[in-house]
Amino acid sequence: MRKLIAIVLNIFIFSSAFAASATPRELIDKLERAVKIFASGDVDDGYGAMMAEANYSKSPKERAADLDDWRSKFAELRDLGPSHMVNRVSLVFLGDSYFRVRFIDQRENGGALLWTFICEKDKDEWSLNTVNFIGNSDFSEVFKALDAADFSKELPKEPPPNQ
Repeated sequence: MRKLIAIVLNIFIFSSAFAASATPRELIDKLERAVKIFASGDVDDGYGAMMAEANYSKSPKERAADLDDWRSKFAELRDLGPSHMVNRVSLVFLGDSYFRVRFIDQRENGGALLWTFICEKDKDEWSLNTVNFIGNSDFSEVFKALDAADFSKELPKEPPPNQ
């Protein structure tokens, strides 16, 4: 019987006047780089790259505790093996101020990590608001977290023209 590992980790990042990127494309590229750093096995640098895109208002002590939590969660996913490939699954815009982008990190020993990022626009800049990942050795468990937008035949490469 396959070992079932299901982990969900949410970090809510509350934004204020700070934002990291001028365009959604710029932010999506930075988040994809962060996922690929995590996929390489470097949790510390992946966390740093991801948090650089967020208005993270916690103290250094709270941030260190969060990083310890991320390290612990990734240690639990070790049985999935190294990353085989990372792909963008979907990009969904919610009005003019929010978008959700998802990436899937397929693992060599089976299973995958599904990353979901919710980003928001404040004034003319974009930043990371929320991140969630689910890791499981059973693809069907990961696929349960997907919705209709993730199965679109055409994946938007760019935001709508008014973005």
